[in-house]
Amino acid sequence: MGDHYHALVVIPGRIVQKGKHPLVDIGAKEPLQLEWKNKLVRRAASHPENAGREVLWLIWPRTEKGKLAKTSQVAGFLKHPFPEDASPPGFYALGRLETVNLEEGSLELTILPNPEGSLTEPFTLTIWAGLEVLEALPEPGAGVRIRGELRPRSLRLVAHEIEVVPLPPANEAGESSPQNKGASA
Repeated sequence: MGDHYHALVVIPGRIVQKGKHPLVDIGAKEPLQLEWKNKLVRRAASHPENAGREVLWLIWPRTEKGKLAKTSQVAGFLKHPFPEDASPPGFYALGRLETVNLEEGSLELTILPNPEGSLTEPFTLTIWAGLEVLEALPEPGAGVRIRGELRPRSLRLVAHEIEVVPLPPANEAGESSPQNKGASA
């Protein structure tokens, strides 16, 4: 992942054909009904030949009450066998650290719109982490790159590695950060 604001989950699973739209099976208690980036991605997943197919889901996550929200978008999927250059399964994000809650074991990370990107409004993710990871975090307002996972059973985004990075330039339509006064992603 480059030096731009992003949040992406790459997770193996299957396509489930049920009802009007295909569902995302990642091993959760039930297949997930998420939003689709666009009709083409949804139509491709809806083809009868893809029912039950093993895929790598590419999900733009949103969180609600500390879990993956139904407003998360399926950005796409890769069919098995996967390309050699495909991102390994995991959760990847770069954003502005907002809060750290040592008691709850969580942090909040804001993803800002990028100057040339399609995102128009910033959003904040709740991410879970161990105490050793949380205690090593910088002060809120800093840029951080996170690598971790989406846990299928709890639907929690969990950080394993966090690196302090400079905040990238942001789109002026979004919020400004202290380091990028007047600019936002």
